[in-house]
Amino acid sequence: MKVKYLSKKEFEYIYNRVPRLCVEAVIKTEKGIVLTKRNIEPAKGTWHMPGGTVLKGETLINAIKRIIKLELGIDIVIEKMLEVAEPKLKNYSKQVISIVFFVRPKNKKLNFVLDQYADNVSVFDRFPKNTLKYHVDIIKKYKLL
Repeated sequence: MKVKYLSKKEFEYIYNRVPRLCVEAVIKTEKGIVLTKRNIEPAKGTWHMPGGTVLKGETLINAIKRIIKLELGIDIVIEKMLEVAEPKLKNYSKQVISIVFFVRPKNKKLNFVLDQYADNVSVFDRFPKNTLKYHVDIIKKYKLL
């Protein structure tokens, strides 16, 4: 089945009525964890793990690979699925169900290419101020930083 992107209108209509399935990645490098700084709501201005919506007809594995390539311009190797998260985000009424993967970049040399949804990307060996709390909790839980 071919994956299908929704228009903004369709997206809003659907996800105001049903849960939104997402995937997120803890990207671990030799120097730390890759985080991006969101420039859109929800959680605008916070550092977070990259991720996004699974499209109709897309496997979870293909979704996380597509999203990381789109958001950061890098290819990844998936180590394992960590957990299913159900974050409660401030000022966001939609229900999100997120499957979190532990991944590594395919190449040691990282040449990030940001998409339209992030202002910045960096590798951290400790959490920066203003990191999304549930992402901090997940990374700490699995002792990845």
